[in-house]
Amino acid sequence: AIYKLTDIILTHNHFSKHELVKKSPFLEDIITIVPHGNYTPFVNIRDDKAKSLSYLDLPQDKTILLFFGMIKEVKGLDVLLKAFRQVVDKHPDTLLLVAGRSWENDFIIYQNIIKEENLRDNIIVHEKFIPYEDVEHYYCVSDLVLLPYRKIYQSGVLMMTLSYERPALVSDLGPLKEVITDKKNGYLFKSEDVNDLADKINTILSDRKSLELARKNGKRLITEKFCWDEIGSLIKEAYQSL
Repeated sequence: AIYKLTDIILTHNHFSKHELVKKSPFLEDIITIVPHGNYTPFVNIRDDKAKSLSYLDLPQDKTILLFFGMIKEVKGLDVLLKAFRQVVDKHPDTLLLVAGRSWENDFIIYQNIIKEENLRDNIIVHEKFIPYEDVEHYYCVSDLVLLPYRKIYQSGVLMMTLSYERPALVSDLGPLKEVITDKKNGYLFKSEDVNDLADKINTILSDRKSLELARKNGKRLITEKFCWDEIGSLIKEAYQSL
């Protein structure tokens, strides 16, 4: 009923438009795609990793992978934990930092996987709401950010990651592939495939030059394609079409 009263709908990507049109074909001509903007005007990028490690009480001599944000079943933390055993076997000095609070599921599910896979020495869990002033420290300490999602329409965490100039490895879901090009400005793995995720992480950690290139290209992408001047122009054009 609301759609039938609407003159224009804005979506963040082609995937969301397709999902809406699939359910309501009459929306095809009134949907305009306006990407999710970056966070660059609102974030403080820290460059002293040692200080941020100390602030978060983390060891200074480890490679740190970050899973950040609200912990939901669709975000695939269980897939990542099962893959991480293979990562630790090949890169024992790697830590997985899980930061965020659980939502509609019990964290004991993930604790059981950590115990079963004997990963307690390689996983640090900050299961809590992360205050805004602490977010910059989590991104500063991370060498790679992981988004092993099962389903998503748009990821604010991905846009935050790129805004903080960190490289990301994400599921090959449609919305994420509209942002990340594999091995160029980030990395893709087959969604819900434990072995592929483990292989991709191990490959990335063995090629630090590729990791730095992805970081730089991700920074360029987020500042150019997802800048607010571009988004403002798209919204203005959409409104003026009415």
